[in-house]
Amino acid sequence: MRCYAGFVSPKETAAQTGVSRQTTSSLYLKFSHRLHELRNWTRSTQERDNPNIDTWLDRAEIAEAYEHYLNGASIEEYRTTRAGKMLAPDQYGPYLVGQELKASWGKISEKAFLFHYALIKRTAEYRIDWMFLFGTDDICSPNVAKSAANQVYNNLEKSLRARPSGR
Repeated sequence: MRCYAGFVSPKETAAQTGVSRQTTSSLYLKFSHRLHELRNWTRSTQERDNPNIDTWLDRAEIAEAYEHYLNGASIEEYRTTRAGKMLAPDQYGPYLVGQELKASWGKISEKAFLFHYALIKRTAEYRIDWMFLFGTDDICSPNVAKSAANQVYNNLEKSLRARPSGR
């Protein structure tokens, strides 16, 4: 869980733990499902309780996030930033975190991205909170990244203790 929360690739995790990469990837998917299920998600109750992830998240949001994941920021966003209109952390947070995940894991398919988007989104939200607590404006700061990863890990651990997921 710590490797998943810290963006360690399934391949590296498998090498560290001596478990097959397929098993590690399967565990990562289970962790991502659990992140989708956690109750502190900022969605309406109807969406939050819907077990179908495909309809639980807005298709436009996923498509835009996946586009950023594959290609980085758009020209318009660079122009906005150069014009002195910095985007708020909650606007660019998931995109930067997605780029970090891509740097660690490599490209993942759109279907896999849909499942791991919970990790990206929650990590970005937690990093934004930690940025304010640490008094920094760098969402990629090592202290901010580590604190957010620990928070994701703690939430997963608490959820799995409350409701174990089988073997």
